[in-house]
Parts: sequence; structure tokens; C-alpha cells
Amino acid sequence: MKSKSVNASAAIIAAVMLTALIVYTLVNSLMQYISDNATPATGLVKEAPAMERVQPVDLQEIAYWNLFGESSVAEQAASYLPAPVVETRLMLSLKGVYAPEDEATGWAIISEDQGDERNFMLGDEVSGGAVLAKIEPDKVLLERNGEMESLILEKESLPLTK
Repeated sequence: MKSKSVNASAAIIAAVMLTALIVYTLVNSLMQYISDNATPATGLVKEAPAMERVQPVDLQEIAYWNLFGESSVAEQAASYLPAPVVETRLMLSLKGVYAPEDEATGWAIISEDQGDERNFMLGDEVSGGAVLAKIEPDKVLLERNGEMESLILEKESLPLTK
């Protein structure tokens, strides 16, 4: 009977020692945390770094900063949702086009109502406030008043021979 009580006593002592070890570890960790995060007891506060003097910003100038990058007229035309494109009513004739894969190097020959033919590249203002927005092999797209208009390449009619 004595051995059972010795075993029980040994188990109680082991449990008390294990509990004491856990409490010691927790208290030690807590004390370490407090000492690492403690504020100085002197009550002195670090002085904030001196702020640089900044020039005031002209709010009108912000519009020209291109905060989200720049886009060309061709990119804007490509980003339009498909909408019906009407043929332009401007007195213009498309006489020729050069439409390579790299649209930036393309050009179009457009004749105004006076008969003057000129070369135009993407982004050029044509006539009547229209801007050349896209060049395709058989037509060009003009942007006028926020709307897209097409100008179709004139194909000369050839007489039929028998």
C-alpha cells in the first residue's frame, strides 16, 4: 500500500514541478516581451524629422501629368465599343492608303473639296475638326465630335470590255 501512495505522491510532485516550469517559462517570455516593447522611462519624445518645404501644386497642371500613361488616338479608337460607324458627310475623298501592321507608320492621301490632296498620319487633323483615328486597307476612320466616321477608298470604275 505504501508503494501506491509513493507513486501518487511522486505523480503530484512531478505535476507541480511541470506546472512551475510552464509558469516560469510564460512569465520569463512575458518579461522579455515587456522589456523589448517598453517605452523609455525618461519621458523624452523623439523629435520628428524636419519637413521639407514643398512647392504648391497648380491644380490645373495635374490634368497634364498623364498619371495613368499616355494613349494615342489609334488606341482610343481601338478601345471603343463596336458601334455603327457612319460614312462621313465631310466633303473629303480618300485617294490612297498605306496600312502596314504597325499602324503608327501608316498614312492616307485625302483630298478635300477644293481638290488639294495631302498625306495624313494617325492623329492628324483632317478637315472640319475630324482627326485621323485608324487606317485600314480600304478605308480610314475619322473621329469627329466624339463619333467615329468612315471614309471609304474610292475605287475607280473601269469600263467593261468584251
